[in-house]
Amino acid sequence: MAEMSVQAASAKRAAKLWANTWSFFCAKESGRGPWVSQYVCNNCSEDSSIRHKAQTVPFSSVFVATSAMGAKISHIQSFKGHKGPVYAWDGSYSGGSDGYLVQWNLETGEGLALAKAPDAIFGLCATDSGVFLSTLGGSLFHYSQGEPIRLLLKLDCPIYKVAYSHGFLRVIDQKGRYWESENFQDWSQTPVHGGSLRGLWPADGLVLLSGAQGQIFERRGQDWISHSDGSNETIYSMVKSGETLITAGKDAQIRAWQKEQEEWEVKQSVPAHMNAIYSLSLSHDGEFLLSASRDRSFKIWRADSLELLKVMDSSKSNEAHSRSVNHAQWLDDYRFVTAGDDGQIKLWAWLPT
Repeated sequence: MAEMSVQAASAKRAAKLWANTWSFFCAKESGRGPWVSQYVCNNCSEDSSIRHKAQTVPFSSVFVATSAMGAKISHIQSFKGHKGPVYAWDGSYSGGSDGYLVQWNLETGEGLALAKAPDAIFGLCATDSGVFLSTLGGSLFHYSQGEPIRLLLKLDCPIYKVAYSHGFLRVIDQKGRYWESENFQDWSQTPVHGGSLRGLWPADGLVLLSGAQGQIFERRGQDWISHSDGSNETIYSMVKSGETLITAGKDAQIRAWQKEQEEWEVKQSVPAHMNAIYSLSLSHDGEFLLSASRDRSFKIWRADSLELLKVMDSSKSNEAHSRSVNHAQWLDDYRFVTAGDDGQIKLWAWLPT
């Protein structure tokens, strides 16, 4: 019965993948690319003649991903246009060292430059009311369609993460401070840590932060309670799957934490990459974990056991990133996006057995 259940789940994923990848290619003849279009920057005073190529693979090669030969990662499309590393992605928006906020059409591969920040965009948060973007120059901006980019907050150090949840906009910075605002104008700040803060998870009724010296922080009332993973290395990213917190960072380990009597404790640690892990993401059904690393690879794991399922790097495919993979995000249960120092954003399909 268990085997039949697994086969049924795989068949369901295959059907969904078939239906959605078909929508990418039905308007194009297979293998005809590349298609070239030009960004139009709606809110930029300077010339913004950035160009990009949306390179698509033939539909037949995506179909291979749905075969019964085992779990497959298939490259669907590459989005090119950023003039330098891409650090951030959320939904269909990207940002990077060139300061451009770009929105991508995932079906056609076309990109539209919406606005330009004065320095590198490092954090993005897409909401119904627009896009919030944070920069390495310490600025927090808001972009809403048809309006000029608006400055919300200016700090004296990089703002690494921005998130919106439960009616509050939240950011963390290099000096270990946590900021939040309900109206985007009046900000409260709390010194949390003597070092940099890099990870932010405001969900499930919790606000969790991570940072230097292998520490995570949980807000309880007005206090921040710290817990250590014992590594003394910076934790760059965190996700929460059920009752398990998963973290990763500079020491290239992925760790699973459980809460025991109000204390977060590391229950499992896996040597995951050859260099720092910059990004973690959970598939929407919570089954699969995606990790992106400075070692130029990304990997897919079972979220509940941290069993390694697939590796993608230049030895596996010439479509892999040629430099550090800075960000990864699942779009649903079977498609995800990666972004890297090579200036590229790549759309992938995943079908496990």
